[in-house]
Amino acid sequence: MPFRSPRARRLASARLAVLTGIFLLFTGPAYRLRASETTGSLNTDDRPELRLSLDDALGRARRQNPGVRASREAEAAALGLFRQAGAWPNPEFQYEREQLKESGVATTEQRVQIVQELDWSGARGARRTAARHRREASSARVSIAELDLDLEVRRQYAARAVAERHVTIADSLVSQFERAVASSEERRLAGEASDYEVRRLRIEAARLRSESMARRTELDASRIGLPLMLGLPIDSVRVITDWNELVRLSPLGAWPDSELPDVVANHPERLEIDRERQAAAAERHSVRASRWAGPSLGLGWKWSRLEPTGQADGPIVSIAIPLPLWNRSAGQVDAAEAEIRRLTIEMDGIERRLSADLRRMWEAARSADARLAELDELMDTEMPLLLTTAETAWREGEFTLLEWLDAVRAAADLESEHLALLLQRFVRRAELTRALARLTMEAS
Repeated sequence: MPFRSPRARRLASARLAVLTGIFLLFTGPAYRLRASETTGSLNTDDRPELRLSLDDALGRARRQNPGVRASREAEAAALGLFRQAGAWPNPEFQYEREQLKESGVATTEQRVQIVQELDWSGARGARRTAARHRREASSARVSIAELDLDLEVRRQYAARAVAERHVTIADSLVSQFERAVASSEERRLAGEASDYEVRRLRIEAARLRSESMARRTELDASRIGLPLMLGLPIDSVRVITDWNELVRLSPLGAWPDSELPDVVANHPERLEIDRERQAAAAERHSVRASRWAGPSLGLGWKWSRLEPTGQADGPIVSIAIPLPLWNRSAGQVDAAEAEIRRLTIEMDGIERRLSADLRRMWEAARSADARLAELDELMDTEMPLLLTTAETAWREGEFTLLEWLDAVRAAADLESEHLALLLQRFVRRAELTRALARLTMEAS
């Protein structure tokens, strides 16, 4: 090693101290992103903290979300209509009294009768079947509302976690560079650092402070969306997410072709349309059956008094059969058949869309898994090597300040890309979970 003056050795030692802080920043537990870490931010917010796992957030959102609650009330209403559809019509109570008088003979007649309409065409059963299918369609709509809500909560949760991590990293970088600026100022006063080095460090520190402010703005925006969806007061509580939720997903395998028909057939979006179609078919049967309305059967008693001869009493049996002369419900039958055709076409379109979306989202999620695995390997091997090389080069006086800053910036950019890819992988897996109509995001 060539001989260096004491001033050069002091300058190298000062550089080494600054670089060691930066190296620890990018390789220590305060920066590296792994499944054992939890998210936190350098926030002096004194509001009470509420730490939520993803499952807790999903459960709270389902209890609070107006859309899900409204769909559940619609399901309860459909259940009530289903019970009502099977009800028999109420019987009629009839009472008649006649008083006649002719040629000195007075006649008084009284009738009491109970009349009940009967269902002999199956219209009541068809109405009950239609109401049952509509109740099942309402249940499918509840599932759709919950799946949509789960997807949005997962997006908000992941965005919040990544925003917190960005703030943590940006604040750590700012702190490190501010110490580097202070150290360079002392070295400049001692004649061991140039004015250019100090100014360049000041500019870089200012840029990092600006970036930190931008990251905090993103975090502030994410602080509104998630508490709002969870029904939490935005200004009185600070939600803390769990970083492990984003990094613990296992990779997906190949697309399971054999499962596609079952997934599509049991998807809530298809079930909703299919049950509505079956309800329309039952309504068509009910309309056709109502052409011949059920007969009305009456049972009663009759009292007749003839003055001055006496009286006569006896039972009454009556039956009334409506005749479909004027209204044969032809228009309602045509409308029901058209509705069945419309729902059949719509269901076919949903099946095609679900099949295409499932394949596309599965491959997109696998692509994100592969790119994240590649980036993880770079972070495990290349980034420590990059920083170690920069440390050695600066220690030996072979690296300029600009080269050192480029190495630090490259490490920061790599970690930022890693964060973005983690968020993208999580969102794509959440979209796939929504398409599969599953409750959990674990690969199977």
